[in-house]
This record gives sequence, C-alpha cells and structure tokens, in this order.
Amino acid sequence: PPICQKLSSYVPTHAAKATANSTDCFWRLTVSLHSDSQADAGVSLAYNTKLGREVFHGALPASFGNGAILYLDDTDAGIPVASIVQGNVEGGMCAKMNALNRGTSAGTFSWVTTGTTALPEGYSYGIYDPSTDKWLDTSATIDLAAGEKRGLILAVGDKAYFNEVVKRFANYALAIRGFYPNPSVGPVRVSYVLPNMPMGALELSIFNVLGRRLWHKTISGGLIPGAAELMLGTRGENSIDFAPGMYIMKLRLLSPSGAQIGVQEKQMMRVR
Repeated sequence: PPICQKLSSYVPTHAAKATANSTDCFWRLTVSLHSDSQADAGVSLAYNTKLGREVFHGALPASFGNGAILYLDDTDAGIPVASIVQGNVEGGMCAKMNALNRGTSAGTFSWVTTGTTALPEGYSYGIYDPSTDKWLDTSATIDLAAGEKRGLILAVGDKAYFNEVVKRFANYALAIRGFYPNPSVGPVRVSYVLPNMPMGALELSIFNVLGRRLWHKTISGGLIPGAAELMLGTRGENSIDFAPGMYIMKLRLLSPSGAQIGVQEKQMMRVR
C-alpha cells in the first residue's frame, strides 16, 4: 500500500475538532510560528483513543493580518493533502503544511509548540523541508521573505519513521546519477533516481552511437521515489557483453496510465 493516505477526518477548524482536547487524547502536538510583533496560527496532529488520527489547523481570520502562519493546504489537485504515514499509531503520523509570511516585509520567526500532551516513548517531532531535503532545526528560527510560502512536512514518530517520511516526500527528480565503474569491462552498477509521483513503469534501454537499441528492460510496479540501483553483467537478462565503445543509456518513466513522465540519457563507456 502507499505510504501516505488521505485523512477522511480532515476539517480545517479547531471548533470542529474541539474533542481532541478531551481526556481521551492519547497525544497531541500543535506547532506554530511566532515573532515578537506578529500573531500566529498553527497545525495540530493528534491521536485520540475514540476519534483516531486527526490533523487540523486553526481558523485563519483576517485579524491575523501580517502574521506568519502554518496551515494545511487543501487546494493541491483538488483534494485534502493532510496525510498520515503507515497504518498505525506506532508508525507515526505526518501532515503536509505551508509556512506563510503574510507580511509586506521579510521576517524571522521562531517555532512554538503548544497544547502538547506526552508523546509515546521514543517519539519526537520534526519538520522536514522537501525542497532542501533537510530537517529544520526547531530550536532555531526560520526566515521568510515577504509573502513567501514554503511547503513543509510536520511529523511525529521515531527515527525509522522519519526516514520513511524522507523517502515519501523528498523533492526527487528523475535522473541517471552514473555508472560504476565507468569505463567498465565487466559488471557495471547503474545508479538512478525516481521522482516523487505516481509511477507505472520504468523502461531502461542501451543504444549504440548509431541509435540501435542493444538492450532493454521494463520494471513495472513497485517503483519507489528516491535513489535506486541496477546491476548489469555479462550473462543473463541484464547482460551487456558489448564490444568496446561508447553507449547511451536511456531511462523512460511512465505514469500508471502509460503516459510518459520523463526521459533521461547518459553516456557509458565499455573497454576491454
């Protein structure tokens, strides 16, 4: 199953989720941004023994003015993007959110946690920035330009869970990283990266400099965003027992419907 799923309980108001503050709450975490001169609004993650998982943010009235806010964005692709990772509370929980500086000038904002009840043993919270592939230092501050909106991931879980969050949300792009060794004589390891989007199949082909295809492989299903490798040898279906010379590897990625997502090419050298 996919790592992330929609939350059917997503409602963008505190009022509709007031019961999350009850004694039935197993744990609850609210994170917001704040400066000395500006108000704030935050995003909450909660696990309630009666209501299950909840992700919600505070109401965002105009009275917040030039404040910096964190909020869930339900406009992307027309569906709510509040998300959980893995299928049980032991696996952790996360939500996509935006940090927005609504002011007319740049600002420096600090992270604030409020309304927090005890997290499970071994759990902590973190904020991941997919654009930089880094976890932010929540004991420090964040700088936002005037009007800047930054997409972030709020996560609660253990270290293994945080690794799963990175795998799911990192801002990966389709690429061939390289061949090892290159030039090569015998087996060669192909390193490539798959993007963070729905994928149907990956086609790998090797051509000579005249454009003739000498080898082809299709990987259907089980494609995971992030770095991957494929070993090519001199025997079997992954055999590349070619004559010395220059060759071109081509990666072609298809969507679940069969539409082309992207193509990448890179040269590789075979020697004796």
